[in-house]
Amino acid sequence: AYFCDGTTYKKVDLSTVTPTLEDWLDDCDGAEPTGPCSVESGDNKANLLVKFGARLAMAGVIGAKETWFLSAIDNPDDWEPSAGDGAVFDAVAGGTSAALGYGTIGEPIEALIPFGQSGLLMCGRTSISYLTSDPGFNGTIQMMSRSLGLVSPNAGCPGPGQSVFVL
Repeated sequence: AYFCDGTTYKKVDLSTVTPTLEDWLDDCDGAEPTGPCSVESGDNKANLLVKFGARLAMAGVIGAKETWFLSAIDNPDDWEPSAGDGAVFDAVAGGTSAALGYGTIGEPIEALIPFGQSGLLMCGRTSISYLTSDPGFNGTIQMMSRSLGLVSPNAGCPGPGQSVFVL
């Protein structure tokens, strides 16, 4: 289990008889931080974290709240994007490289909501953008609304079928 609160990254090792709380992504203080650590502003870290298919998705770093991140497929410890062989499975840093084709959504991200079988809603206060599927498999970002958004990370919930209710 993985957690973030805007100041720390933690994980709970549930594979032991007595679960243990450990630092996660503690390389944020390293010489060349990557992923959610690369846009840190002082002690600020991401405060939004959801499971998105075989990846973890993060956003909400103060000072870079419009930037979003996806871990490598099946590896929540790998946040290093690359462009070489195997890039389909690598991490993605949305908003940090126009060359990769994934920009920012245009306003601070207030909520991340997994949606349907393979989508991810990235919600600001006045917009909702939709990552149609995993970027490794040609997912694109589609603008769903330029006037409706979410007021907080918990202001949305799954509805029947492939729907979501928002506040």
